[in-house]
Amino acid sequence: MVDIKLYAAPMEGLTGYIWRRAQREMFGGVDKYFTPFLSPNGNLTFQRKELDEVTQGERDTVPQLLTNRGDYFVWAARELYAMGYREVNFNRGCPSGTVTAKHKGAGLLAYPEELERCLDEIFGALPHGRESLAAQQHTCQHDRACSNANQNRIRPRCGVRYAAHRGRDP
Repeated sequence: MVDIKLYAAPMEGLTGYIWRRAQREMFGGVDKYFTPFLSPNGNLTFQRKELDEVTQGERDTVPQLLTNRGDYFVWAARELYAMGYREVNFNRGCPSGTVTAKHKGAGLLAYPEELERCLDEIFGALPHGRESLAAQQHTCQHDRACSNANQNRIRPRCGVRYAAHRGRDP
């Protein structure tokens, strides 16, 4: 028998903590919810809106981080682990033009050296066995070789709980 899990992906402006609470209470059936992405930055603080998403005590919710900087990711992941989260999601899947133009989300996939440097910083700084990382990505928009190479970059890293790969629409 196949063990199917139902995950609720965020839609910016629609599926925040209020929606998650209502969905959970009225319908249930979701194994895991993901927050709208948090964007760690050089200030090393979360914005109020981001804090609202991660301070609700939701045990079935995974914060997702959107960055192209390993040091920012590490800071945010440590903060989230200190809040009690046992898993964070590294978003490499957002195809939005305003995100990809900054080499974040799916935009990071077109720069394998940047991606590798970011992953090296993350896995070099987070202790093995304690923290958990999940990753998602879209395949590269126009380059199958890029997609295949980048899909294999995160899988062999220790500590990755799962990697969700989604194809992009043409």
